Amino acid sequence: DLTDTYDVQLDGRLMGWIEKNLVRDMSERLRMLKINPNDTRVPEMTEIVLVPERDIPGQYPGLFIFTGAARLMRPVYNLAHNCVEYLGTFESVYMDICIREKEAYPGLTTHKEIRPTSFLSNLACTIPLPDFNQSPR
Repeated sequence: DLTDTYDVQLDGRLMGWIEKNLVRDMSERLRMLKINPNDTRVPEMTEIVLVPERDIPGQYPGLFIFTGAARLMRPVYNLAHNCVEYLGTFESVYMDICIREKEAYPGLTTHKEIRPTSFLSNLACTIPLPDFNQSPR
């Protein structure tokens, strides 16, 4: 019976299933292995995405793991483990990332931007005085 399980996919291939009550713990354990410099079982540039099930239709729920090349990754500060961690674009959608320490919610916020402008794209960071720029008329 797979009604109480999440799919686990690695680079788009179905690897198996995990019970819904274990999936959050599994994703956190994978993340701990990812940021541990002494353990090479999970590469540093791995993207670990837990898409939760919702009451309203949305993205397909599951645990998605991506290890392929050519993915956009950015460094953020992991508050729980006091280290820099690389997050991918799909992964950061389901994370609670604050810009400044005072904006963090205890027990909810897990990561912090390294610089206040890090959440912007590289192109957006090059615009001089973006609050006064008249280009978006």
